[in-house]
Amino acid sequence: MVERKNYIVVASVISALAVICLHTNDFWTFRYSLGWVVSNFIESVFYFAVPVFFMITGVTLFDFSSRYSTIKFFKKRINKTVIPFLFWSVLAIPFSIFLLNIQYDLSIKNFLSMIFQTKIVQFYWFFIPLFVVYLAIPVFTKMTKNLKIEVFKYCILLTIIINYILPFCFKIFNIEYNPNFVFSIGTGYISYCMIGYLIDNIEINLQHKKIIYGLGIIGFLLLFLGTWILSYHDGMINSIFKEYLNFPACMYSAAVFLFFKDFFNKRELNKIISFFSEETFNVYLLQYFFISYIIVHHSGWFGNVMLRFLAGIVLFVVISILSKLLKKIPGIKYVLPK
Repeated sequence: MVERKNYIVVASVISALAVICLHTNDFWTFRYSLGWVVSNFIESVFYFAVPVFFMITGVTLFDFSSRYSTIKFFKKRINKTVIPFLFWSVLAIPFSIFLLNIQYDLSIKNFLSMIFQTKIVQFYWFFIPLFVVYLAIPVFTKMTKNLKIEVFKYCILLTIIINYILPFCFKIFNIEYNPNFVFSIGTGYISYCMIGYLIDNIEINLQHKKIIYGLGIIGFLLLFLGTWILSYHDGMINSIFKEYLNFPACMYSAAVFLFFKDFFNKRELNKIISFFSEETFNVYLLQYFFISYIIVHHSGWFGNVMLRFLAGIVLFVVISILSKLLKKIPGIKYVLPK
């Protein structure tokens, strides 16, 4: 097993915390208030979480063939992601019925649809594009590192221009876009995996870093100020600047990932980061059971924005500790992997 670089460990822990804070944040309920503006700010600050997770995936898996075979790659992915996804999705059904008072049509057809569409645990939407990325990675892994770098540069350039910037500009100017005009290799979240791999494997000079950080600031401002201005104008949430597969999110997330590498790559991991580092994926698996229960039965705990934000931090710590305790149960490693 290859040891992860320090900055990847830090990025994983902070991104896991960011996901919790996004899910406890009340951004999607629009209102003309300072509270919503703060929620929009929190949403925008932590919007990097999912793209950075995919960037980490690119860094850790694109070169897997130097460590093990493709068959072993898929076995590891099934054990670490598919089995936990299925187990906790199924467990969420009785949890939702008995503790959240949600009723389901449990016919076989609807059950399979709910699992595949992640309708039971909507937080698990992330798994479906992740599985697609896993299927795509072996196509690239046999390439030499230098060839991957050259191919990824080309793919990312066309993806950003054709898949992100052009549709974004058409939306801004209210022009109908042809959805068939898309760079297929960079469609979906595989592009973030490529961006992460490039940032990890090439030396970026100071001038290019300034450009990336500058675009990152612009991306953040569009996410925050752009959404604020347009939503206040429309009287409802205008998400034209949102969406992960969009220019603002791409630029902002790439800059955040580069910052992790620049700032944490040569620093020693402190005890806090090390403590939480093995629980980042399990926090993602378990968060639904806590957040949904609190929202249904103790919504007063989330009475204001700052309480929601603090709740996110507290839940991250509590779920991480609980995960470590649960791992002492024989067999639990199959559904709460390391």
